[in-house]
Formats: sequence, C-alpha cells, structure tokens
Amino acid sequence: MKNKMMIVLAMALIMFGSSANAQVKIGYINTQQLFEIMPEAKVIDSVLNDFAQKLKVQQDAMVQELNSKMSKFEEDRKSGDMAQSVLEVRYGEIEDLQTRIQNFQQKAQQDLTAKQQELYKPLIDKIETAIKDVAKENGFRYIFESSTGNILYSVDEDNILPLVKKKLGIE
Repeated sequence: MKNKMMIVLAMALIMFGSSANAQVKIGYINTQQLFEIMPEAKVIDSVLNDFAQKLKVQQDAMVQELNSKMSKFEEDRKSGDMAQSVLEVRYGEIEDLQTRIQNFQQKAQQDLTAKQQELYKPLIDKIETAIKDVAKENGFRYIFESSTGNILYSVDEDNILPLVKKKLGIE
C-alpha cells in the first residue's frame, strides 16, 4: 500500500512537472543491493561473524557445564547416596547456572546488536552521503528507496511544512 502511494505521488509529481513546463527529476535506488556489493560490508560481516562465534563458544561452554552438572545431579539423586541438603544445594547451583546462561544470551544479543550498529554506521553514512551528492550533482529533487518507497533525499524547498503552518495559523 505504501509503495503504491509513493508511485502515485511520483507520477503526480512527474505529471505536474511536465504540465508546468518544468522537469522534476526523480530517482530511486535499492540500497540493500548496493550494500551487498560494497567490499566494506563483506569485511564488516566477517568481523561480526567472528564476534558472534566467540559469543557462541562461551555460551556452548556454559551449556556444557550445565548439562554436566544436571547429569551428575540426576545420578546422585537416583543413587540415594547424597543427603537431601547436598542435593538441594546442587540443584540451586543448577538453577543459578541456568539463570546465568539466560542472562548471558540476552547480553550477548545486545552486544551483537551494538557491535553491528557500531560497525555499519560509517558505511551507512557513506552511502547516505553518496546518494545526496549524486542527487545534487545530477539535479534530482527526490530519491526513493525502491524496496520500501521511503524518500532518501528531497530538496528542502519542496518541504511544505512552513506553508501548512501558515495556513493553520501556527507560528
């Protein structure tokens, strides 16, 4: 629906521009395709994969420790050789380890997301700058993201906010 609206808007701009004897240049780009072919993105993906793998190794070690403790606990519980108080303490250790694993998983996901944002930000800024530069250099008034219909670039003087505010009596 949003893409259809953007297409209708683009067509209206084109029709209006040609009827007013002025050309409105509109462009589009699929930034995901651009992103996928950029060498920097491949390097970033590799760094992120290494980071994620290190987190996974840590998590796997914790899970292995948990499995070992659970197996030992079950053996001791079934044998009946352990005092109830010792079993309760060991069960508490297992619960604590399960909680630590859950907390680790949440924190690891947050760390991975933060690392991803940190590494991709300069590349995203570079792409945005290039899009704006190309638009200005080639006289485009609007650049749309082809996959979503979002406006990536527009000429400031086409912003009608000041006119609408005036019409509504807002200062």
